[in-house]
Amino acid sequence: SAKNVTTLQRRIAATIQIDLNLRSSAHVASFQQHTARLANPMLNPDLVGRTFTSADSVTVTKEAIQKFAEVIGETNFEIAPPTFSISITLEQSQSLLQDSGLDWTRVVHGDQKFEIKRPIVAGDVLYCSSTIESARNVSGNEIVTVRSDLNSATDLVVSTWSTLVVRA
Repeated sequence: SAKNVTTLQRRIAATIQIDLNLRSSAHVASFQQHTARLANPMLNPDLVGRTFTSADSVTVTKEAIQKFAEVIGETNFEIAPPTFSISITLEQSQSLLQDSGLDWTRVVHGDQKFEIKRPIVAGDVLYCSSTIESARNVSGNEIVTVRSDLNSATDLVVSTWSTLVVRA
């Protein structure tokens, strides 16, 4: 909470007060920026729970499946490999988070999960929606989870969860 962060900032500041005369103003500014990040979440909290749906559809081609499959060593091009959906959902989730307040210079990939309802095949016309499911702060690092759903005109095809870590 902000109160705990403020208390932590005071304790840290008191601890290093002795050494401040040995530190350059650049070190002090860096410390102030770091503690400010702890007090202010990087992701706009109003975005948690919001779903963004792409107006554009993606038509899956046999060539796209083959190209992806070859890169990961698959030889069956009749259905898309299980992780093929990330080639569609990644752009959508990046667009969703682009104006969210995340510092992209500090983002690393944490985890990926897939729930496949049916295989993706050439000819599928898919629509993507992405939801910021959660954002939490752990030891100064922000953990953001985004779920992206790929739907055909009639059914949910694949759901993916991407967990991003924004390093403190």
